Amino acid sequence: MLILTAVWAFPLSLSAQETPAPAAETAAPGAGQQKGYDESYRGVVHEVNLLKKVELQIAVNDEYLEPTIKAIVEGAHTGKIGDGKIFVTTIEETIRIRTGERGKDAIG
Repeated sequence: MLILTAVWAFPLSLSAQETPAPAAETAAPGAGQQKGYDESYRGVVHEVNLLKKVELQIAVNDEYLEPTIKAIVEGAHTGKIGDGKIFVTTIEETIRIRTGERGKDAIG
């Protein structure tokens, strides 16, 4: 059992059909290598330091790891700075509260 955490800049082009597991999406403003930018509004220059990014957390069983990574990379890849990163972490235990299922069965 693994959890993938992917963070990348908008626009998000990953569709729900490409994700073989339940996912949690969170707005994650930040500025990695992009460092932000200056923007002019009504003649006043504003410094924008936090760019729109999305964090996606997906718990998958081992057999779905590579297809899930492939879907995220295909959906987020632009070839530019801000495409993001994927972190893969092992899950020690998963418990579905409603049914009491544990392990692989709890992920689905």
